[in-house]
Amino acid sequence: HPNALQLRGQTLIRMDRLDEAEVDINKALARLPGDCMVLNAAAALASARRDWPAAAEFYRRSVEAQPHDVVARVKYAEMLMTLDRFDDARGQLEAIRRIAPGDLDVRIAFAQMLQRKAPKEGPPSPEEARAAVADLAKVVAESGSPYQRARALVTRAAIELQFTGDLKQARLDAEAAMREHAGSQLDDLCRTIIENCRILEKKPGSEY
Repeated sequence: HPNALQLRGQTLIRMDRLDEAEVDINKALARLPGDCMVLNAAAALASARRDWPAAAEFYRRSVEAQPHDVVARVKYAEMLMTLDRFDDARGQLEAIRRIAPGDLDVRIAFAQMLQRKAPKEGPPSPEEARAAVADLAKVVAESGSPYQRARALVTRAAIELQFTGDLKQARLDAEAAMREHAGSQLDDLCRTIIENCRILEKKPGSEY
């Protein structure tokens, strides 16, 4: 059955057996080319291979097939950010806010967009940065998922480090993120933030 192939393909992706996953997912796509779960699996495979345009296209097709799939829309927005298509990403996130106004992943994604577009479009205003920090604090307070809280904490730490200059809080948030979900792919980013905070704290004239 196509969905059994899709599920096995997703398991193989997690095992980093991408060539085997591709065989199963391509078979599933051939049988169910418009199925959201199959399209999301194909997008996950493309992401694992760092083929961002292909991943974005699969997520676009998934969202087109099921407009109320919030998870697929968030993933699509993230892929659009990776491709520097920030206006398109914002459009997807705004659509999710209309569908699911309290969605916590959307709050995280909006905050991440401030970071990711800064190299091309310049840093956010102090008001935007403070609003993002406050929004992420709500995610940490409201979420029941340790991984989601960790994502919010590390995103907040990065904004504090890059834009608000609150090095002490950035370090504390990165350390908290590591405690929330130790061993995740966020650990390396947390360590980088902590190290950068320590370097900046030691600079002459630092108030920290």
